[in-house]
Amino acid sequence: MSSNRFQKSVGLVASVGLTLTIISCENTRNFSDVGSGKEPVLEKAAPAPPAQRRTEPHVSNPVEKTVAGQVEKAEPKTVEPPKKTQPVTAPASVATALPPVKKVEVPEDLPRAVDSNTKIVKFAGSDMIKHPIGMTFTKGGKLLVIESHTHFRPKTYNGPESDQIIWIRDTDNDGKADKRSVFFGSNLKATMNIAVHPQSGAIYAATKTGIVRIWDRDDDGVADPGSEEKVIFFEFDSKYLDNGYGCAGLAFDNDGNLLFGIGGLLGAPYTLQDGDGTSYSNQGEGGNIWKCTADGHGLKNFATGFWNPFGLCYTPEGHAFVTDNDPSSRPPSRLHHVIDGGDYGYQFRYGSSGKHPFISWDGELPGTLPMLSGTGDAPCDVIYHQGNLIVGSWSDHRVEVYPLKWDKTHFTTSGKTMVKGGVDFRPVGFAVNDAGELYMSDWVKGDYQLHGHGAIWKLENWQPAESPVDPVINPADDIDAENPWTFSRMISGEVPEAPMSAERKQVYDLLSARFHKKEEGLQLLRDALNSEGSSETLRMLALKWISDEKLPGFDSEIEKEIRNPSSAEIFEAAITVKARLGGQGTMDKDLQKLVLEELDSDSPLARRAAFLILDERGKVELPKLREIYKNGDDYMRSGVALTLQEHEDKEGARAFAKEIIENDPSEKVRSFASLTNPDVAVVEPNDPLEHGEYLFHKNCAKCHCVGGFGKKGGLDLTSIGVRGKEHIIRSVHEPSLEIAPQYETWKVRMADGKEHVGFVLGEKAGMHYYSDAAGDRFTINTTNMVEREHLPYSLMPPMLNKQIGEDKFDHLVTWLTQLK
Repeated sequence: MSSNRFQKSVGLVASVGLTLTIISCENTRNFSDVGSGKEPVLEKAAPAPPAQRRTEPHVSNPVEKTVAGQVEKAEPKTVEPPKKTQPVTAPASVATALPPVKKVEVPEDLPRAVDSNTKIVKFAGSDMIKHPIGMTFTKGGKLLVIESHTHFRPKTYNGPESDQIIWIRDTDNDGKADKRSVFFGSNLKATMNIAVHPQSGAIYAATKTGIVRIWDRDDDGVADPGSEEKVIFFEFDSKYLDNGYGCAGLAFDNDGNLLFGIGGLLGAPYTLQDGDGTSYSNQGEGGNIWKCTADGHGLKNFATGFWNPFGLCYTPEGHAFVTDNDPSSRPPSRLHHVIDGGDYGYQFRYGSSGKHPFISWDGELPGTLPMLSGTGDAPCDVIYHQGNLIVGSWSDHRVEVYPLKWDKTHFTTSGKTMVKGGVDFRPVGFAVNDAGELYMSDWVKGDYQLHGHGAIWKLENWQPAESPVDPVINPADDIDAENPWTFSRMISGEVPEAPMSAERKQVYDLLSARFHKKEEGLQLLRDALNSEGSSETLRMLALKWISDEKLPGFDSEIEKEIRNPSSAEIFEAAITVKARLGGQGTMDKDLQKLVLEELDSDSPLARRAAFLILDERGKVELPKLREIYKNGDDYMRSGVALTLQEHEDKEGARAFAKEIIENDPSEKVRSFASLTNPDVAVVEPNDPLEHGEYLFHKNCAKCHCVGGFGKKGGLDLTSIGVRGKEHIIRSVHEPSLEIAPQYETWKVRMADGKEHVGFVLGEKAGMHYYSDAAGDRFTINTTNMVEREHLPYSLMPPMLNKQIGEDKFDHLVTWLTQLK
């Protein structure tokens, strides 16, 4: 993180185009910059379904089609179950009748494989399966599918009261399912996933209230009466109970231990209890992955910091992978390589936008880990096959393949589309049979509510190219304290401490003391906050520790950071700690209220920081802006001048800008005001640095941001100068050479045939928010989205220097280069 104070004036780069080129450094908002912009919505979207996010599918229209191939059935095996624990209510007779199917038009775009050698056939339609989610093959070769009847259940829905586990099969060997029966269907609510224990053959189902283990010892396709038992108990207090924020992902490691994921629960308090009676309670966290024995004993937290770890798999080589379903305002959705003790950066207590300085979405904070890759929107299940990860993107109507490559301490990958479908293809779960055929469950419709449709597709000849995976994790071969994977393993104690700089050692000692709950932790916290030599990163991590665990006794240190902050991020962090210790809310809107109050602080630095991190400065009333302008220095007056560009009162803002142009003594402030009222002639700043900053706000701020001013959709360039002048010039000349995942370009095709091109600003409750090449915002309702295609180039046009002139471009680059 940058530790700049308020001496420098900063700004940002970009272009009318926009965005991606420059991979983010650190997102520190320093106080020497200015700029901001309002975000118009170009395309109004239809109302979204109930809040939260897909933790499950959304599906579409099944279509009848000739099917080829058949499921090869393995010989049944008799397995003795271990001793039973805490039985659940035994299933009574369960009706197999299904609600009537609504008439559906056949979609034009059936799922199709990118590889022409792969054949996709429809194994089952809505007459055989409805609302399918997780699926698995038993050791005896039976295809078991979770059929949801409780997920956003309409009042008029007349299906079963419980979710059901359905055995679906092809009895006449024509390649198409012709029979279904209920394997188990009692007391299952918000059931998300199903898995078979590789050694015992027991069936595990993840539900809203815990994990149930079920036995079929005689392999007759019906759960043994009274054999079901709850191995994990889960209780949480939330009004949002239906969207899979209970247990979700299920997997088994090579020793037969159970790993499972639980979503962030919108910050609701929860209690998790294992078979030993040991319980764990918390609230405000992000999602977690837990580990226990197959019987539910010895529960431990395996990894944390997810939004909703919906899909989970474990490879024969000993690696765990998970899909994180939902990026909120921090796209893209994430695919993770999960290690024991790993922290993946998200906590709900710091807001649903994911933009708080305590949140690390891609390994920005030391001690957290970056994503393996971004994925398509709403990724559900993930499976492993011959060194490849297969991921289904529910909202993008496609299946993706991610070949894995081992890079000494971690994996790298780049995804590509494997299967594409139309608006009514919503892939959710996967299962592979002994014949190597891949089966996919399809929710079909784009509705969250139960709708009476479903499908299962089968891929034949689908083998992706084998990608060799290193079977041994041995980070000791390349111990580097700057490597986030090695650093995380050093903190947990998995690998020995490596040589590092003095600053890095301070960070390591602090994080290690926290992880291992060392006695010297409190003193390290005080030293971090009181020492003049402490880096901003160290102080940020200290404040986060105090906030996370509500540690008392640091009031004076916190107040010092509020009144004399080195950056807007530190100010926001300190305000958050004060609010949390005082029992006040720390969500986005709660903090904005506290920030607004600090505009009246008697500390100039606090007022400056508060003004900088206001989310909607354009809504501050003009009399208040006039007061800030009147009492402010050049920096604050520049900020007010730039704020007028986004102000709701357009006429009043133009009039105020005219006054500034006619009366302000600063050439730079006057030039900034002219961006709101260009009718009043001004002379562009003569100083090269000031001129570069002016050029940024004139040409680039519609997409980019520096120091909190400008549009926050594109890459934040506040610290871009650390990358060096050559990098900046190269990025402008050839912006498509290096594109960060969150700024990749997408072409979206709608059901009405219209196409839009942009990059994703945020995703929430079935809505996507984009920015186009002109910096304008538009909204997409994913219910009407037919296809979203990744484009391999940046929206920022190349050779911007030719558009604005070499002399001006040189001033712009010079200014950007000093942003550190």
